[in-house]
Amino acid sequence: MIRIVFFTIGSLLSLQMQAQVTLNSKYEGTDLYFQNPFSDDNYNTYCIDSVFINEKKVFDHIDSSTFKVVLSDLDLHDTFQVKLFHKKTCKPKLLNINLACHHIKKFAFKSLEIKQNYLFWTCTIIPKGKFQIERFDYNSWVINKEVKVSDTTKYSILLKHYSGLNKYRIKFLQENGEVVYSSALEINSDVPCLNIQTINKQLLFSGEFDFEILNTYGNSLLKGSASAVDLSFLSNGIYFLNADNKTYRIKIKEGNIKIKSP
Repeated sequence: MIRIVFFTIGSLLSLQMQAQVTLNSKYEGTDLYFQNPFSDDNYNTYCIDSVFINEKKVFDHIDSSTFKVVLSDLDLHDTFQVKLFHKKTCKPKLLNINLACHHIKKFAFKSLEIKQNYLFWTCTIIPKGKFQIERFDYNSWVINKEVKVSDTTKYSILLKHYSGLNKYRIKFLQENGEVVYSSALEINSDVPCLNIQTINKQLLFSGEFDFEILNTYGNSLLKGSASAVDLSFLSNGIYFLNADNKTYRIKIKEGNIKIKSP
């Protein structure tokens, strides 16, 4: 909040003739607008004698009933001090005090960690929007899950890891259209690696795994979660299998399958 302090300066003449207003705040992108009334003892003289920003004089004897103090030379969130020296018989007024004092607390990720199969995160404010959990799948970031916001700053979600190294991040889509990403987290899981056997036109996995079959154009032909995949619907040709964050090359010829590891 902006703090306004009224006091008189040191010399005897200043004590008799002049007072000071000091404003301390953070720059949030808003300039300051002041009302500068006439002095009560002289209706031909305005109230404010001089204005300083961070001890540097920017105005001297302002002959206007209103004026603006421009703060755009500051970086956003910089602290600053404005001093207004004025006659004791009048008081200047900050016109946009509510806006100038309103420090908007923006959304940010405060903490982020993975413990075993759970992702935990906290936010600086109660969010408005939605979270998308992204995993680094097959050399690109892919949306893995979505989480609805609620009236809290703390969240968690169950993850399903690949074998070996896994990378995650959170994408937050705010109601105003802005997007905020968390930092990326890595974890090495102890999930068993995928092993594949082939019988006729079937793929037999060493456990239940998420998979996707694609053609040479990258079009998805079949996807799901299974321990065995029947490829009898495919004609002779070259295909690709995505499973356990690896891409395998599949060749089908005369009812037989040959699969090449990455």
